[in-house]
Amino acid sequence: MGPELAPLVDAASVVRSALGPLPAGSRFEARLASRLGGGGPVAHLVAALGDATRHELRHPGRILLTGAVSSAAVGVGVTVLAIRRATRRHAGAGHQPVHR
Repeated sequence: MGPELAPLVDAASVVRSALGPLPAGSRFEARLASRLGGGGPVAHLVAALGDATRHELRHPGRILLTGAVSSAAVGVGVTVLAIRRATRRHAGAGHQPVHR
């Protein structure tokens, strides 16, 4: 950040600290509560993720193993993609078009 922007950043900080958060309206809060409390597909998905996360956090070794396996899978995928692209380029370079 340059010195010419310092006064603007200071002014923005003062304005941000002077303004409080806007309160949500009662209708908004009621709609949000009904959506969060409802048993829709998103709520079931969030509950399932929460259960799985709680189970996995009891076994931190599984988290490390999962991270290592996923990192290896990404590495293998990127390597395969790079090899595939490289072999296609070289295979295409060996075939010269026939000029008539």
